[in-house]
Amino acid sequence: METARHSNLGSRSAYWLLPIAVWTLLVVASLIWNVNLNRSHAFEMAAERGRVLFQSIEITRKWNAKHGGVFAPTTENNPPNPYLYPGLRSMTDSSGNSYTRINPAYMTRQISELADNYGFNFHLTSLKPLRPENEPDSWERESLTAFEQGITERTSLIETPEKKLFRYMAPLKVEPSCLACHAHQGYRVDDIRGGISINIDARQIFDNIYNTVAIIILFHLLLWGSISYLMSAPLLRSHAGKHASITSPSPRRTTRKAVAPISMALPESSNVQLDNISGLPTLEQFKKSAPSLWKQAMARHQPIAYLAIEIDQFQSYLEQYGHLEADLCLRQVGSQVERFAHGSHAICAHTGVTSFAILKLGLSERMMVNLATSLCEEVEAMKIRHRRATHAKVVTITCAATLLKQVTHSQNLDDFIAGANSCLQRAKSEQRYGIINCTSD
Repeated sequence: METARHSNLGSRSAYWLLPIAVWTLLVVASLIWNVNLNRSHAFEMAAERGRVLFQSIEITRKWNAKHGGVFAPTTENNPPNPYLYPGLRSMTDSSGNSYTRINPAYMTRQISELADNYGFNFHLTSLKPLRPENEPDSWERESLTAFEQGITERTSLIETPEKKLFRYMAPLKVEPSCLACHAHQGYRVDDIRGGISINIDARQIFDNIYNTVAIIILFHLLLWGSISYLMSAPLLRSHAGKHASITSPSPRRTTRKAVAPISMALPESSNVQLDNISGLPTLEQFKKSAPSLWKQAMARHQPIAYLAIEIDQFQSYLEQYGHLEADLCLRQVGSQVERFAHGSHAICAHTGVTSFAILKLGLSERMMVNLATSLCEEVEAMKIRHRRATHAKVVTITCAATLLKQVTHSQNLDDFIAGANSCLQRAKSEQRYGIINCTSD
């Protein structure tokens, strides 16, 4: 009789393993797809950044060519261009001052020397260069050959032990203004004259992607574990019942003991709303979750702390670096906010375009100030460049922190949060940055 029961249990186990195996395959497939999607997103971001830089250079070159080049004072760093015809290289005014003609190619080389300070550089090249330094490397040569066959642009990731680079390249076509210098090489209008290759530091893009992938992996693990448990719960319950009926003279009593922990451990369902840019919960989600934490503080007689966080001078950052860099900045700052809001009794959110929030239980005033200080220091340590910032040349945040040592029925969560937000705005209007302790404000 006992053998028959074990045999039946074994067949039930095999039955339940099949859907769990299928579910595991689905989760793994979803994980692989999402990781690959984020990797392709990195290439899209690099291509878009390269495309914008290329178009900016091309527009500047066309303006120069439209005016037949421009003249600038001849200096040690701006000598006459030896690749222009002697009569076109320079001119002297009535006062005897010498000026060098800067044609599109000469201008492009000079701009490239300045670009090294901004996280990228570019190279003007051709299969038939006039200047030896414009000779293409192997990757550029492959790209130029592909352009002549109809390809419109190329993006590649180049990895070396020292660094990772995204390389973007697009062709330059011959225009009527080009023929003054290049007609003798046999070019005609609309031929592929050459191209501009742009090297972009891949670190910032991949740092952002790695943070996103880590969140995706964690989400898939939690999803797999939760659903797998729900799928296997009937089998575990059955196993508990079978074991009790074999070993105990009181089946009803032992079954209750076996089943109770299973029903208590079932995870609560949730539908968290996340911001598309930062990956953090939205303001609406924060408003849903905060009251529960407030009630816990009241029930447990624990202090509750609220940190209102804002990125300093973000509007000028957006104007200088554009929406792509701004989105990367928001995601990087958001990842730090999320890291500092760890624990089961804390929540965080992206509450506005440039603002974030943390609500956390169990902190003393000193712990709260230390938390806010460490968060500000970590954001600054990321060294996200911000050349227009007035008090630093990297992205920083201001954090208004307030603490309520004991929550009572007469106090209001909205007023508590509004007080810290007002404190933050008051500090920003007074151009105070860093940590603002609103508890004693």
